[in-house]
Amino acid sequence: NWPIGCGRNFKGVYDRETEMVELFTATAGGTKAVAEQDVSIHDAGLKDMVGFEYYDKLQE
Repeated sequence: NWPIGCGRNFKGVYDRETEMVELFTATAGGTKAVAEQDVSIHDAGLKDMVGFEYYDKLQE
């Protein structure tokens, strides 16, 4: 598994085996909660979900 971002910029985790991204969202108080959404690394909308910088790093 590969983290996407860190600290306040943490977006989720990329599972290299399944090629899926498990997205996390901020909750009240600044803690993170697992989103109900798993997204394929090949999903065209992933760039908008994690941001250009993190998307480009995932594609390397």
